[in-house]
Amino acid sequence: MGSLCKSRKISVRDIERVELFQPTMGAIRIFASGGFMGYWGLFRESDIGRYYGFYGKASDCFLVKMKIGDKYVLGCDNPQKIVDYIESQKSIMEVTR
Repeated sequence: MGSLCKSRKISVRDIERVELFQPTMGAIRIFASGGFMGYWGLFRESDIGRYYGFYGKASDCFLVKMKIGDKYVLGCDNPQKIVDYIESQKSIMEVTR
């Protein structure tokens, strides 16, 4: 995952949960872009709390919850496919432990 300012790598083994998620128009921008070149930055929603968002369309998003408590809302063309892939990788890692 990256932006013009910085990049971040997320290890599958550090992911607690991944699921489809649709940010609402009621999200509070703490330090974020409100649509200029997509939505990116730090947001807050009443149901999930604070999260880092990097997405274009709210309907194409998924939520990644990390074991340390960080949350990321990411966007892509086929979020269900990404969620399924991450879940399959987590399952493989659990079996090999």
